[in-house]
Amino acid sequence: MIIDEKSTSDVLKQYQELGFDLTKPMIIEFFIGGSQKNLQSIESQLISYRQDFQISIEQDEFGEMWTCYCSVNIVPSLENILAIETTLFGIAQKNDCNYEGFGSYGN
Repeated sequence: MIIDEKSTSDVLKQYQELGFDLTKPMIIEFFIGGSQKNLQSIESQLISYRQDFQISIEQDEFGEMWTCYCSVNIVPSLENILAIETTLFGIAQKNDCNYEGFGSYGN
């Protein structure tokens, strides 16, 4: 996945249409896919980047794929989301993992 400002902006517009208040903090979850070993090795890098990340590494129900979930409570401005996406993309790429996007259940 390549970080795309328009795609990120479109997701935030969808959140607004769903009634999310983008001026207030809410939990945003970012996703990184990779092998268990590679994801475990980037955990400390993620915490060094943002000490407020809540991180969990989980295997899918079929036992084939692993995902690192990085949750943080932030004001979901375009600038905030893009800054985190760009950093996570770089960390993932350096460690043979894939940045896969973000999501939220709102506020």
